[in-house]
Amino acid sequence: MNVPHQLLARGLDSSLHARQRQQRDHEVWQLSVDIDLELARNTEVNVLIVGPEPGAEQLVRRLLPRAEDELVIRCRDGHLRLPAPSVDSGTLVIRDVDALSSGEQYRLLQWLDAKADRGPIVSIAAAPLLPLVEAGMFSEALFYRLNTIYIDLFE
Repeated sequence: MNVPHQLLARGLDSSLHARQRQQRDHEVWQLSVDIDLELARNTEVNVLIVGPEPGAEQLVRRLLPRAEDELVIRCRDGHLRLPAPSVDSGTLVIRDVDALSSGEQYRLLQWLDAKADRGPIVSIAAAPLLPLVEAGMFSEALFYRLNTIYIDLFE
């Protein structure tokens, strides 16, 4: 069965437009991420990065190019190992924040309250936290404390 050239051309044309639109959307998203990173670098506010580990790690490297500027805490097992409030930690990077138990979330909130002069916090979650907050599985207070600049790698 032969497809008329006009229909074939129209299909190719709409496919090309869809790819161009997708490319343009990605460029806008990338610009938004770049602006958020620049804002975070210049203002020392908390940043919440939601997305897969490789992409999130790349953003942390762009945000904190010198590894000595960060204190990394991994929460994969649900436990949090926080420095004493008197320790100057620079930027605190909390990985797998979505894996924290409710008790550990409460502990982190207490630590944040006790350490008023701390540096910024960069939190990384593998999944969006808002559905967890809405389901009562993640502290709303902690979500809003960590979520000054929100970067979603799933968009």
